[in-house]
Amino acid sequence: MKIFALTLAALASAQKNKNKKNKNNNYAPTTDAPTTEPNYPGTDAPGPYGGGAGGAYGDPHFMVKSPSQSALCFDFNPSEGTDMNLLVDPLTALSISATAKGRDNGKVFMDSIHFASPGGAHLEFDIDGVHVAGLGDAVVTSAHPLTGAQSYGDINFIEKWSVDGLHEHTKVQIEDGPVFIIKGNLKKESLSFAVEDTEGISNRSRGIIGQFIRDDSYFIADNGDDTATVTSGGMSIEATRENFHHTSNCWVINDEDMLFMMANL
Repeated sequence: MKIFALTLAALASAQKNKNKKNKNNNYAPTTDAPTTEPNYPGTDAPGPYGGGAGGAYGDPHFMVKSPSQSALCFDFNPSEGTDMNLLVDPLTALSISATAKGRDNGKVFMDSIHFASPGGAHLEFDIDGVHVAGLGDAVVTSAHPLTGAQSYGDINFIEKWSVDGLHEHTKVQIEDGPVFIIKGNLKKESLSFAVEDTEGISNRSRGIIGQFIRDDSYFIADNGDDTATVTSGGMSIEATRENFHHTSNCWVINDEDMLFMMANL
């Protein structure tokens, strides 16, 4: 098992309720909007570990990147209460989904993210904290004295806190597998999700993010005028190079076109 090489604040003590979801009340998302997102440029540069990358943010909007292609960006507007499959890997049984919640202004935000691990552990993040279930009497381990890392089954996670006591992010790693980042925004009551390391994710992965971080999942033909043709699943659509939310220099695809493309993958 990898141990995250960071010195971080400890989480709450081991959970108590048998066969019920457990809650970590020390989780306190920052009241400020996240000011940074993983730096996956919209160029031909690989992801941070030489593989694919992806992220789902706030309202929600997405960035995805295959190992050999530039990043794609797009909005996705699900109905309130929709469970979105972010990444599903049938070979490893890893599944990550998010639930959309509506606001009075008509916008929809991700307000909970759910992990189901190959070993049967379930971990859920929402604006109130971290909840675990699925392993009967098993409890979350105590925080590692140096790194702050904790484990529940084959899910390892650590929290990073700012000097003023605000939660910055949670890093989640599947044992001997991929690494993910969760950020919370208390003011907007929303969450953000990013794939930091794709190790162990198979080329059969599916989902809004999972289907695009695979090798050769799509190809970009640059037209030379800040437009490009993106081909995937036998379908070609147009994209425009521009800044997209917090991602710079990204190939942006119309959300309706992206829905058609995803349906053909």
